Amino acid sequence: MDVRAVLEFATVTRGLSLVLQAVLNAAIPDHEADAFKPPRTEEPLYLDSTVDWLLGGLSHWDAEHYLFIAERGYLYEHNFAFFPLFPVVLRGLAETLLWPLSGWLSVRGRLLVAVALGNSALFLLSVVALYALGRVVLQDRRLALLSSLLYCITPANVFMTAGYSESLFAALTFGGLFLLEKGFTFRACLALSIATAARSNGLVNIGFLLYLPSLHAISQIRLYRTTLKGHLKVFHYIWVILRLLLTSLLGTAIIVLPFCAFQYYGYRTFCTPSNSLELIPPALLSLAERKGYRFPDVNRPPPLWCMRPLPLLYSHIQDVYWDVGFLRYFELKQIPNFILALPMATIGIMAAYAYFLANPELCLRLGLWETGAAKGLDKPTPGMFNPKVFVYIVHSTVLLVFGTLCMHVQVLTRFMASSSPVPFWISAHLLLLNEPLLHRRITSNPNVHLQTHSRNGCKHTPQNPIIALLPHFKSCSPTTQSILGYFLSYWPPPSGVDTVYPMKNCEYQQIDPRALAVLPSSAQNHTEEKAQRPRRKWEVFPGKNRFYCDGRIILARQSGVFPLTLGLIVVTCGLFFAFDCPFLVQHLTVFIPVIAAVLFVFVVVSLLRTSFIDPGILPRATPDEAADIEKQIDTSGSSTYRPPPRTKEILINQQVVKLKYCFTCKMFRPPRTSHCSLCDNCVERFDHHCPWVGNCVGKRNYRFFYSFIISLSFLTSFIFGCVVTHITLRSQAGKSLVQAVQESPGRYPFYHMFTEFSCFHTYLVASNLTTNEDIKGSWSSKRGAEDSGNPYSYNSIITNCCATLCGPMPPSLIDRRGFLPPEEAISAASASEIELPLFTAKNDAHMEQNCQDFSMSCIA
Repeated sequence: MDVRAVLEFATVTRGLSLVLQAVLNAAIPDHEADAFKPPRTEEPLYLDSTVDWLLGGLSHWDAEHYLFIAERGYLYEHNFAFFPLFPVVLRGLAETLLWPLSGWLSVRGRLLVAVALGNSALFLLSVVALYALGRVVLQDRRLALLSSLLYCITPANVFMTAGYSESLFAALTFGGLFLLEKGFTFRACLALSIATAARSNGLVNIGFLLYLPSLHAISQIRLYRTTLKGHLKVFHYIWVILRLLLTSLLGTAIIVLPFCAFQYYGYRTFCTPSNSLELIPPALLSLAERKGYRFPDVNRPPPLWCMRPLPLLYSHIQDVYWDVGFLRYFELKQIPNFILALPMATIGIMAAYAYFLANPELCLRLGLWETGAAKGLDKPTPGMFNPKVFVYIVHSTVLLVFGTLCMHVQVLTRFMASSSPVPFWISAHLLLLNEPLLHRRITSNPNVHLQTHSRNGCKHTPQNPIIALLPHFKSCSPTTQSILGYFLSYWPPPSGVDTVYPMKNCEYQQIDPRALAVLPSSAQNHTEEKAQRPRRKWEVFPGKNRFYCDGRIILARQSGVFPLTLGLIVVTCGLFFAFDCPFLVQHLTVFIPVIAAVLFVFVVVSLLRTSFIDPGILPRATPDEAADIEKQIDTSGSSTYRPPPRTKEILINQQVVKLKYCFTCKMFRPPRTSHCSLCDNCVERFDHHCPWVGNCVGKRNYRFFYSFIISLSFLTSFIFGCVVTHITLRSQAGKSLVQAVQESPGRYPFYHMFTEFSCFHTYLVASNLTTNEDIKGSWSSKRGAEDSGNPYSYNSIITNCCATLCGPMPPSLIDRRGFLPPEEAISAASASEIELPLFTAKNDAHMEQNCQDFSMSCIA
């Protein structure tokens, strides 16, 4: 009965989705965005226009990639971001089930029909799989039913209906987890392996394969320990362990196999190309040249990622085309996307927090064994807080953290909704717990049904409480209104407008140099108007930096970790001041919060000074200066081109020091200067690039960086000692240690144990060394030089410390707030009208070598 009710509701929602998307697609014009939209190379047939009018809303954004792959295969490099299973399913439906329509529909039209039929059928399968998984894990029929009904109106409905792989992935994932819970390990591995062929995050499902068999093995070992004796017990132990290892290794290999095979296919396609360009339609070649898409070509050198030790095409695409990486999305302009993902993130955090509060000991034991109190129970308590739910909470939390920190955060809704059942389980649990119209009891009981009449006189149908609640939405509890409001507000089906994460301009863009010689007249007029106002130098600064407050603040372009650093410090101290200080002031002294406040202010001021000032950037050589340097180098007078030598030797304190020539800044780097590959600047007395402060650490801000790490070490040590004292005093009041910890809500602040890091930099200051020099061993005797001592050391610890930390503040050499001369302003405005690709400024091989040279110095 429940499965039938779920299937009926899912069928209704799928039909309603397709009807509404057709109406909205016809009523709302398509949003013209710079997204992937390949030209149609096939002549339309009779019904193509009708199908496009009815189902065209299913083909926008990423759906264009899937449809293009299903029609043309993997032609462009960025197409490999989309895994092959879903395009194979679409093409299979178009060539088999929809083949009789080939006389009236082109391949594109049949693929659109396949999207509508295929995703609808796959969604129905995923609903059934979710209900079956809920019955097994939750052991609560009503909770499993309500969560499945909520899934039918999932916030990710747009992507479950359109030409995305979410419905396919959800059906395979939920089905594979159900098989794994039932003990069909091999079948579960096959289902989860096929899911990996649909989406890369299927690799995370390996955690279930490692955890659930381990839980079963521990249960068997505990059983054998009480029922068997002697050598037979040992043999059974060995057999259980060997079977667990074999299952884990074989299952992991099966799940990983599709991902590895797809990456190998991408490597063979682009690193050892063999396809002829004659097989590619000219329109698609023209699109590649116009948009800068890379395609396999035997006449072009292989891309740089082919030469990496682990040449993963997927990682390269995510980094280069979509700019996916740790905290890269943490920018002010992305705040609307964070707000868009906030409801799903809130549900995930609420599930983890509620489960931990209900089962703290189980979470600390990772759910691997039972306590003495729980051994006497025949069955665990059914419902959301069932011990079986633990691994799903961990899986959901991992997805939430990874999606927030390392992905485009606006995809978090469909990412979570298609990968984890937890958002639907916790939502259904909150509805049953807080909605009076559902008459939820305190404990979960499969025999408790919805009442036909409520105290408000509302009639409810046991088979579908969602439909029963909607007419009485205003009478529902605030929790019900929030949950149903969120699900329904995200539910409207796809039309011409959607949230998208665009590809960034990659290094493969190709621009005809002849097109740069002459600007159009309109562009010239715009350039002259733009150059009329005074322009400051920071507006045309060539390095990879961001400027704020009219050039007063300078940060690295990839400064997303800096807000995290500042936030962790503020949250840690906030927890300490809110929860620990009142108790310590009452029982010890009032000076504890005073000392902590002084240290906190000093830490924040030092951090801001380190992050916001010029670290010692050297201005690049002007064209005249660069030409003069090359003339001084090239003394042979030969007409043939000879690249300048890379080094020049000078004497410092009677010791030979080599200066390297910087091909980017067009000058010989002064002593102790290095070129930071992340900021693309030569920094004087370069120490390292610190992502935690969002800036390079060099001559002008090293003293502030040192004071920051020293004061932070004192602050974290002080807070840690106070928290330990707080817990100790509470435990001495006759309470156990666990109770004392539970009564201290601020017991988990973020502790940075910077003692070793501070000691390391204290050693560098005392020796007058930099992190760059120490890691490279520039003045180490192991390099084989006779005079391997540090030429910059004063042979006195006090003098070295004073020279590094107490000397006069050197001025900034880039004058970032200065005004450009009029002629330079005009040329800069002209240059800003044209976006040149990165490879026109530097040679790719030099960029690769540059990254290798400074990779060690950019780690801190």
